Amino acid sequence: MIWSRKKHSQITIPVAGIRCNHCESSIKLVLGKISGVGRVKIRLRKYVIIEYDPEKEIDQFELTTAIENAGYPVIIYK
Repeated sequence: MIWSRKKHSQITIPVAGIRCNHCESSIKLVLGKISGVGRVKIRLRKYVIIEYDPEKEIDQFELTTAIENAGYPVIIYK
């Protein structure tokens, strides 16, 4: 039997205001509701790393809107 690992793509989004485990749980909850999103890793006070299924159409705007609607501002670099 050959084991295959499903490949994932990932996106890193800088987010302000992530200070505790409650913040982390809130963000994971809203992102987990988006189709195609897999694992979500959070680095407190810095950013969110979202792994997703590359075969699904993931919209970065949808991801950032979900995070912002949960009360955490996404940092946009110009």
